[in-house]
Amino acid sequence: PRDVEVQTPDPIPLPDQWNVVAGDATQNAAVSLARTGRHFIIQGPPGTGKSQTITNLIADYAARGLRVLFVCEKRAALDVVFHRLGQAGPSVC
Repeated sequence: PRDVEVQTPDPIPLPDQWNVVAGDATQNAAVSLARTGRHFIIQGPPGTGKSQTITNLIADYAARGLRVLFVCEKRAALDVVFHRLGQAGPSVC
């Protein structure tokens, strides 16, 4: 594997954030990175905030009028994200 240096993009200003669940600085950086169009992988053990980050990623794209296809191996993860988005209201789903 080669070492790749990834520069973290500038944080998204608060008025431009569409978080529907609380996110920490790393999770918000993932949303900011996604806006650059770069590809990346979110991985980690259970309880590390992957579903929160994915929920905010989907909400961010939807709020900006973009379409999202979210697929995963386990149905439970789909249900968690779907439930969190549903709590945000119809403007996201």
